[in-house]
Amino acid sequence: MLKIVMSILDKIKSTSPSPKEGEFSLEKHEIEFILLLIKESTFKGEQVEILYNIAFKLQQQYLNK
Repeated sequence: MLKIVMSILDKIKSTSPSPKEGEFSLEKHEIEFILLLIKESTFKGEQVEILYNIAFKLQQQYLNK
């Protein structure tokens, strides 16, 4: 599942114009999609801390939209 997320993000990067540093932003529906993929995935123990930090940041962005 993580490979699917990464390939989607790679496609977004390749088709989107390059944002200037500090101007990156995801749409609310994009955040929902990524959070849903995280929810439905399985991760190894060593990945849990970074996953937690990423999910927390995504949730904060989602709540601020």
